[in-house]
Amino acid sequence: MAYIRGTNYIWHDDDHVHFWAADGLDNWQESGWIEDVQSKPTEGGDEVGPCGVALNQAVADLYVVMRFAELVQQRRVREIAERAVSEYGGNGGCLALRALAPSLSRSVEGLSARDEPR
Repeated sequence: MAYIRGTNYIWHDDDHVHFWAADGLDNWQESGWIEDVQSKPTEGGDEVGPCGVALNQAVADLYVVMRFAELVQQRRVREIAERAVSEYGGNGGCLALRALAPSLSRSVEGLSARDEPR
């Protein structure tokens, strides 16, 4: 499982990617985004409002590369790339993936899918 542990702690379970940052307040409460987002009650009835952390981009890049390697081993790169382009292709952050997805998928399909590094 890909994870980073330290002042930035990033890991995933079956359903979520978790981001914890010791210095991570990203001042979301001052953004225009908050105006469109409402608090939602949990199953226990507690109000849960928006929250977020700001991660150093270099730390996020490390996690992304580790997770990408897992997706290569699982032979899921094409599936995930196609879904990302389909669902988020209009977002600026997806432009590079939209341009590179076919080549990227082809280039990793033949790589070994060993479960553990040696």
